[in-house]
Amino acid sequence: MVDKENSLVQAAIQRGAIPDGWKPVDTADFIKLENPGDKITGRLLSKVPTDMKKGGKINKYTLRTDDNKLVSFLGSKYLDDLMFNVHVGTNVYIVYDHDQELDGGNLMKIFQVFTR
Repeated sequence: MVDKENSLVQAAIQRGAIPDGWKPVDTADFIKLENPGDKITGRLLSKVPTDMKKGGKINKYTLRTDDNKLVSFLGSKYLDDLMFNVHVGTNVYIVYDHDQELDGGNLMKIFQVFTR
């Protein structure tokens, strides 16, 4: 379906239905920071509270990476606390550092967040 849509857009551009200088909007690739050592770096474009199935809210973050890709990922209570004072437009470097065992045997992902 995407190829058909792209070809329709290209045809519209060629016949002048879309004015010069207009670019299609990118969609973000959804990623997961799943393993200790996983990292992402880029400019924070948005952080949006998202309702979770089990109740509660966590943020959905969107970054423009250093290699100009648009990516989104879900936060966690721990990551959201770290990102609370990080403003949209800030360059961030986020590393999934390690797991910490909680009471009851559950694991919490521990992140490190750096800004510039």
